[in-house]
Amino acid sequence: MTFDRIFVEGISKFIKVYSLEENVKLTGLIPYDDLRKLYAACDIFVLPSFGEGDSISLKEALASGKPLIGTNVGGILAQIKDGWNGFLVEPANEN
Repeated sequence: MTFDRIFVEGISKFIKVYSLEENVKLTGLIPYDDLRKLYAACDIFVLPSFGEGDSISLKEALASGKPLIGTNVGGILAQIKDGWNGFLVEPANEN
């Protein structure tokens, strides 16, 4: 069993245990042409990363007019100005 498979199974169990099925969807790989629809459908964009370079997904969400939430690591700091175009949070701190 691969790490990806173990991770997805763990997240799926978490979603079920906490009854998050209505709010959380695991989509797997999204075709590039469908991304615009998904950005339009979301209210906010969250990138909870422990380490990040120059994130294309943050740029795409921002171009779609979405507020951003990201961890204050790596390249995220260059793209989110806390309190202006989004919010920065500590990694691994769900509060």
